[in-house]
Amino acid sequence: SRGLGDVYKRQMYVNGIKVGTPEFTQTDNDNTVWRTATISASLKKGTNLFELKANASSAGDLYLDNIVIER
Repeated sequence: SRGLGDVYKRQMYVNGIKVGTPEFTQTDNDNTVWRTATISASLKKGTNLFELKANASSAGDLYLDNIVIER
């Protein structure tokens, strides 16, 4: 069972290319603690596809509040 402080790893893909493995640390349920994970990737002009993929060793729920894309 997973709990507070556990780390969830996901593989991040942009346009089908793996760009990193961000780590998401489990927070408590009172919604006052926020965590960030940063990944840098090159984007192409136009539409880009972003995917977070889990494997068997990183299974578990992941709730994202927002995703920020900066230039």
